[in-house]
Amino acid sequence: MPRFVEDSDVKEVRAEWWDEDEAVTIRKFSYGDRQALAGVAIKVGVTDEGGLQRNLVVERMNLEILNLGIKRWTLKRSDGKVANLNCKSIEALTDEDAEFILAEINAFNSSSRRSAEEQATFRGADGGGAAGERPAAG
Repeated sequence: MPRFVEDSDVKEVRAEWWDEDEAVTIRKFSYGDRQALAGVAIKVGVTDEGGLQRNLVVERMNLEILNLGIKRWTLKRSDGKVANLNCKSIEALTDEDAEFILAEINAFNSSSRRSAEEQATFRGADGGGAAGERPAAG
């Protein structure tokens, strides 16, 4: 199992109601992507008493997943031209299209867990080496 998410870790999806030449290419999320999404979802603040307060904020979470998960598309505007891929266009998607793409991104990025044997192999496979070593502190 690879250790890094590559630019080539993508999947093309098509809804049955789209034109034949319309498709969306979705991408795998890396650890950094997941942390960025977590940062969008959770707001941390300080209470009046000085305590830590965490609030789950979900109103824009799906938009962030779509924004991060769509690599490219050929979805067309009403004039037949391919729409620019940007936040404004993503926000303008119909509910049906947005929910379809979101479900595909979530399915493509579902966590695949390793067995205990795979975990042991994963942890010991590199064995160090200059290319994978951190520079010495100091």
